[in-house]
Amino acid sequence: HPQGTCRMGEDPKKAVVDSWGRSHDIPNLWITDASTHPTSAASHTMAPVMALARRSADRILQWA
Repeated sequence: HPQGTCRMGEDPKKAVVDSWGRSHDIPNLWITDASTHPTSAASHTMAPVMALARRSADRILQWA
């Protein structure tokens, strides 16, 4: 399932990306889709995905 496959978290041993969506292993790779959610959702995920993508974009712009 596409959700939960790139878990978000601060511990690189337990998560693929940090809490901003930035990869722990690949520099400048950001993942901002439903794969960062911890599990499959029971409802539509469009709004949360859009919110996380916007949050990550703001963070990227801060570093640019």
